[in-house]
Amino acid sequence: NTTYSRAKVYDYDYFARQIPSDVPFTEITTPTVNGGDFNSGGAPSRGYVWYHYDGATLGDLTIAGNVNLTGSRRVVLMVDGADLYITGLVNLNSPGNGFFMAVVGKDANGQKGNIIVGATVFHPTQPAMEGIFLAEGEFRSGAGTNKFYFRGSLAAYDGVVLERDLGAGNVNTPAEFFEYSPAIMAT
Repeated sequence: NTTYSRAKVYDYDYFARQIPSDVPFTEITTPTVNGGDFNSGGAPSRGYVWYHYDGATLGDLTIAGNVNLTGSRRVVLMVDGADLYITGLVNLNSPGNGFFMAVVGKDANGQKGNIIVGATVFHPTQPAMEGIFLAEGEFRSGAGTNKFYFRGSLAAYDGVVLERDLGAGNVNTPAEFFEYSPAIMAT
């Protein structure tokens, strides 16, 4: 007989409202961005580098190539009204110091808002993706044949779609492995 109240919904709008008005965004102006651009671009404010992408005018966003954040580099990516495609690794070389967060919101029609990982995104021994990821739509792990290893925190309001298949390797090994990281959450 318990009840649940959705008084506070942690969606794109919630996170956008938490950002102080004096924070300058680095606007992403093309539908494909090199992962390396997050490694050194943008102007830091309040300890983070803030990126914004407007899907209403540009369509879906693709991060092509690896994001490799070193030291205390901290990045927040706000994707408004688009799907986010990730085709490379997203790694923090110093979890607990470095930080990556992607918040992906739906469009005005209630569509989009998905995070879609490429099938070739994997690493044989380390996480393929690290950080905090929120999708108002789905999170899809990519229909690949290599293990997908994620470290951080992930929320997807329309569901998490596990697409990896290791074939006979699935007998003793998970195709997707999600590891919670308090160090990333604390950053």
